[in-house]
Amino acid sequence: MDKVLIVDDDLEFLNILKKDLEKYDAQFEVLTAPDGAEAIEVLRKEPVSVLVTDLVMPNVDGLELLGHMIKNHPTTLCIVMTESGSPQIKKEVNQRDILRYIEKPFDFKELGLEIIEGLDRRDEDGFLRRGVSLGSFLQLIEIKEKTCLLEVHCGKKGKGLFYFNKGVLYDAICNDLKGEAAVIKMIRWDNVGIDFKSAPSKKIAKRIKTALASLIMEAARLKDESSVEGEKDPHEMVVEIEEIVNSLLPEEETTGPEKAEEGPDLKPKKEELFMALEGIIKEMAGISGCLAAGIMNFTGEVLASESNDQNIDLNLMGATFNDIFREAHGACKKIGLEACREAIIQTPNGTIVMRCSGADEEPHLHAIAILSTDGNYSLMKMFMAKVLPKAKSELE
Repeated sequence: MDKVLIVDDDLEFLNILKKDLEKYDAQFEVLTAPDGAEAIEVLRKEPVSVLVTDLVMPNVDGLELLGHMIKNHPTTLCIVMTESGSPQIKKEVNQRDILRYIEKPFDFKELGLEIIEGLDRRDEDGFLRRGVSLGSFLQLIEIKEKTCLLEVHCGKKGKGLFYFNKGVLYDAICNDLKGEAAVIKMIRWDNVGIDFKSAPSKKIAKRIKTALASLIMEAARLKDESSVEGEKDPHEMVVEIEEIVNSLLPEEETTGPEKAEEGPDLKPKKEELFMALEGIIKEMAGISGCLAAGIMNFTGEVLASESNDQNIDLNLMGATFNDIFREAHGACKKIGLEACREAIIQTPNGTIVMRCSGADEEPHLHAIAILSTDGNYSLMKMFMAKVLPKAKSELE
């Protein structure tokens, strides 16, 4: 018979939940543990089909327990009980692996049905095909605003590190890759091992600018493509990832003898590129009623932004709007239209305007502006159409 292990430090809640789930005793047996440390002991002694765990617990918390599950029980169905779940993250996670969220307070019947549904998702040999993915685990760290150094290893593919500061992904390193490139590479791995390491004592600079959700989506896209086309040579994959991340930011030229002779033909440095983009953004932000404006690459990384409203931070929100725009691109193509050039979202309190430089162009830029109800969005549309080619030329 299947065994379900429920982990929560609220003993009264744990006992009530166990008693209620006795109605399913013909389908599974319920085991309990008050924290992650005792849960690991149970897992060593008993074969468990489903783990249901809270995240905030003493000794070994829920995140550390899930890390143990990924490393030692990669095909066990995991259900996370949380009071701070995000509907969007819940949607993404449920689509991509067998990690489940259930938000407190919940109807006990809902948990029972979630367990039954999970147990029904077996292959012909009776096994659940996938456990918790690395991408979902990283999103949990983000949700719980945890500061940690996470080591990930995947056999011969190598190992790497993620550094989170209060739930924000600051940096990542994987072999010879750093930042976004390292994140995308590692998220593509299957059957990883995870270990929490002591956080570094010195301050770590924030190298990663792109939202974690956007990086996970890009890694999933690349993984889907490689599964269709056949796995690429590892060297080619590294080059592809680097090109994706750095396509809008040419590397600074070296100063060898041949380059020194070229003089004025040298490409501008990154700092000069950003200054040029910031000048364009200031013009956009100067349009009547503009609350915030930004220019992003196609992954949602904000290259330059300006905000006239302290409550709007495009570095945090830009990736979400960018994902909406990219979904619109795909939807338009599916119905036989070209990728959309422009999208407008109107609400009772304002208007959001987004414009694309051209989905098939290189570099591929998105511009976004958020305007108040009295903002001149017609002028903003015309200005974007004029300014995007200029921004694109600055990066070529």
